[in-house]
Amino acid sequence: MPSLSAKKIKSLHKAGLYADGHNLYLRVGCNQKKSWVFRYMRLQKRHDMGLGPADVLSLAEARIQASVQRKLLLNNIDPIEYRRKAVSEQCQLESQRRLESVIFRDCAQQLIATKSAEWTNDKSLKQWESTLERYVYPHFGSRPLIDINQEHIVDCLRPIWNKKTETATRVRQRIEAVWDYGKAKGYCRGDNPAMWRGGLEFLLPNPSKIKKFSHHAALPYEQLPEFMTMLRKQPVLSARALELLILTACRTDEIRHATWGEFDLDRSLWVIPAERMKARTEHRVALGETAVSLLRSLPVLDNLVFPGSKVGKPLSNGAMSQLLKRMGFGHVTVHGFRSTFRDWVAEQTTFSGRLAEPALAHKLTNATEAAYQRRDMIEKRFEMMNAWADYCDSFNQVIKMRLAR
Repeated sequence: MPSLSAKKIKSLHKAGLYADGHNLYLRVGCNQKKSWVFRYMRLQKRHDMGLGPADVLSLAEARIQASVQRKLLLNNIDPIEYRRKAVSEQCQLESQRRLESVIFRDCAQQLIATKSAEWTNDKSLKQWESTLERYVYPHFGSRPLIDINQEHIVDCLRPIWNKKTETATRVRQRIEAVWDYGKAKGYCRGDNPAMWRGGLEFLLPNPSKIKKFSHHAALPYEQLPEFMTMLRKQPVLSARALELLILTACRTDEIRHATWGEFDLDRSLWVIPAERMKARTEHRVALGETAVSLLRSLPVLDNLVFPGSKVGKPLSNGAMSQLLKRMGFGHVTVHGFRSTFRDWVAEQTTFSGRLAEPALAHKLTNATEAAYQRRDMIEKRFEMMNAWADYCDSFNQVIKMRLAR
């Protein structure tokens, strides 16, 4: 028979353990605190399992709790291990629920912060932020990632899919990347609702059938010699930057952020460190004689070869584009001069494409060729870049020949 009652419990003040029967005990502490204990034997060891304080758990409730633990023992289940496992599973469930409550915008911002370390300039960062802010967040930026489905994504993309196909394609790719990142972090599960193959390809028109993607507008190489003559008459630093860009076939940011310490003009060599390259590998630029002469003529105003208006900052990103517009060549892009160079090599010279690719800092797409061609053929590239410089200056040569006559 149970030996405890509500009245007796109130009267107990001496520290000790008082049995109620059926494995249930009342523990009175030295500080007069009273709590319930379920005591049992398992594997020849005694175990004390706390059930809770007596001022919270009544005698009747404590007896019910003791009964539940005895049933576990009858089924050969250790009550303490059972409770520990249940608590662990509950914690995991709550943790998973918290993870899955992460909204798309927060996940996208985490991904951008992670990926920004890979980007060589702020342009990619701004493009990601602006496209998501404009086209995605108004639709489901505040929705938990796990709740986003194909219908949400189609509703987001359809208004721009036919009108701004290239932009819409990039937006879809960025949504897909955010979802993949979220899945890796445990924010969502299942198939990516933004994937194209096997997914959205059945719900949206094929972008390649809507509009052909256009490459960066390039100046035809036939017009380049006359353009170079015009460019050299421009008395601004952006003109010298564009001239060096053309002579080296480099990218805009590679020119803008160039520092004097990267150049060895005595060896006609420019070494761009890996962290400034799109492919994240060091790039050696073979400088033709004209490029070296151009660099020697520039004033050393800063560590930067082409400093901007603010101290320590490079020439602005749009300076060369603005120069082209002022010269009447607004239809041409700065990046397009790389294509001009590549077309000239292919159509006007005997230099191989395999020689032009490292000059453009392109990686070989053929895995077999890449495995065998591990050098950048820098010595042969000096000859090619000097020939390119001669071609760029050929309009002046023609004028000089005519004047000589």
